[in-house]
Amino acid sequence: MLYSRWLGVPVEIDEGKFSCTMEWGTRVRGRYEVVCPPALIAMRWDFEDDNVPVPGGELTAYLRIYPQDNGVRVEVHQFAGTTAQARFMEFAWSMVLGRFSAGIGAAANPGEPVTPRAPRPKRHS
Repeated sequence: MLYSRWLGVPVEIDEGKFSCTMEWGTRVRGRYEVVCPPALIAMRWDFEDDNVPVPGGELTAYLRIYPQDNGVRVEVHQFAGTTAQARFMEFAWSMVLGRFSAGIGAAANPGEPVTPRAPRPKRHS
């Protein structure tokens, strides 16, 4: 529920497997391989999309969380096969972590209304 509230789209999590469909239609899914609170999340994930470059298979990512005096610092270590894929992953993770940064306060408060993101067409660059 918390994940759905900050991401802005319904997220299903069942026995370490997660999946969601972003508001522009991209389906993201994966499995949490290692969760070591509060410092590490290791996952394998992929997505269905008509965008280029399509990763073409399962990806591995590590999220490391470092407490700071004024919050936390999150580092994402995402494996990518090409420079173009790395640029795409940088954009995707920036979007997801940006939503997290902007919405986690409201998402963590069950009494705070969180408006789901409206469906929209994919932006092509």
